[in-house]
Amino acid sequence: MNKTLPKDLFEAEDRLQNSIQQFLLKETDTRLSFFLKFEGLRLLPIVHRFSSFLISMGHDVIILFADAGGSALAKNNYKELSSNIYTFKEYLQKEQLNNQRKIVLAVGPRPYDYEQYEQVCNTHSGKVIMLNGLLEDPIVGIGTVARKRRAEFIRNWSEVFFLEPLSNGAIIKEYPFDWNLFAKSQTGYRYIKSFTQRPTIDEISESLINEL
Repeated sequence: MNKTLPKDLFEAEDRLQNSIQQFLLKETDTRLSFFLKFEGLRLLPIVHRFSSFLISMGHDVIILFADAGGSALAKNNYKELSSNIYTFKEYLQKEQLNNQRKIVLAVGPRPYDYEQYEQVCNTHSGKVIMLNGLLEDPIVGIGTVARKRRAEFIRNWSEVFFLEPLSNGAIIKEYPFDWNLFAKSQTGYRYIKSFTQRPTIDEISESLINEL
């Protein structure tokens, strides 16, 4: 178990790629996710580097955006990947893209994208990797049946990598290891505790308070 935090975004991406590579080699789950939570994080460069990494491993990658604006920007910035980039809607309209040997990389789906994103995942017979997805819907008024369906959908994802700086610490998950919590001090970040499941906000707060 690595009891250190990445020193910067590039080291975090290296460790992310290693986690994904190990997961793809050892596990059969088809729904996996990773999350990098940094203020002001620009997703497109990460999408480019991660897609290039998967392609270098020999994978055929389809990059999906919920909206046409994100798709168009990615195609313009990374022309060598333009033929791999689509919106959720375009993917659902092109049956030839549904190939179990292809990996779908879904970029940042949000609660308002859920219905269409669920269709994408139900349609694709291969692996789907979700990058910085936020599917929990806090809006009051969603029906009980729909809420349960969404909760079940979210639970079916394997969190392969997660990194979030906190106000007084940080938390990281790297496959195949547990969730590791770090406390922030004047000398840097210090490992304090591991969790087999993602800790709740209360568990994180209590653990960090005990280290004061």
